[in-house]
Amino acid sequence: MNTFTLAGDGALYIETMLKGLGAALITGLCASVCRECGKGSLADLVELAGKLEILLLCLPLIRSVAKTAAALLSL
Repeated sequence: MNTFTLAGDGALYIETMLKGLGAALITGLCASVCRECGKGSLADLVELAGKLEILLLCLPLIRSVAKTAAALLSL
């Protein structure tokens, strides 16, 4: 058994958090390397791309929250 099977329905949340954490770490590292090389504008673009990636990763979670809210409002 792995962590995702033990988590049940929360596996989506755990997986998304881990992917987002990895994207943030890699983005921060790349942006730091760009800044050290004197490419500040490129570092800003790398950070923007990382933020957009995390936003795209969160879309299934946003959809899940919207469905839950719609179900609660229909009661």
